Amino acid sequence: MGDFERGQFSGRTFTSEELSGQTWEECAFHRCSFAGVKYGKGQFVGCTFAGCDLSSLDVGGIQFSDTAFRGCKMLGIRWHEAPPLLFSPRFEECNLSFCDFYGMKLRKMEFRGCRLHGAIFEEADLAEAIFCESDLKDALFRRTQLARADFTDARNYSIDPLANKIAGARFRFPEAASLLTALGVRIV
Repeated sequence: MGDFERGQFSGRTFTSEELSGQTWEECAFHRCSFAGVKYGKGQFVGCTFAGCDLSSLDVGGIQFSDTAFRGCKMLGIRWHEAPPLLFSPRFEECNLSFCDFYGMKLRKMEFRGCRLHGAIFEEADLAEAIFCESDLKDALFRRTQLARADFTDARNYSIDPLANKIAGARFRFPEAASLLTALGVRIV
């Protein structure tokens, strides 16, 4: 199989053999499955994924550049294993529960309206990241750079302001009161 440009793929289930070593440029994937695929080396450049299942995808050799995910199921992906060069996806209304972003440089990353239950953001650089309307139940933030991050209308987050850098981050009441929990403050 060769490299692909401007392809449209709908309802397909991809295998490791089909994907490994390929470059996909400006392709659109709709309701496709990549679940559990061990990709090998390759890249997605300027691609869009809508309603796809990428759960447990092995991203160890995949480069994502200017790639958008909308309404995708992406459970348990170890994103920190993806090559950092050109890593710039955008996520909208995706389920990214139990994903691992440990130590990644994710400045200005967009997580709009996403479900991020149990996601790991420990030691990541999320300065100016957008978490608007996302559900962050049990997400782990520790030694995380969150300066100027936007948590407008985000919910269920538990962020210790003493263990993370949150200067200039935006929060909205009543959820912002959870920031005081780590300080031992009770609001009655």
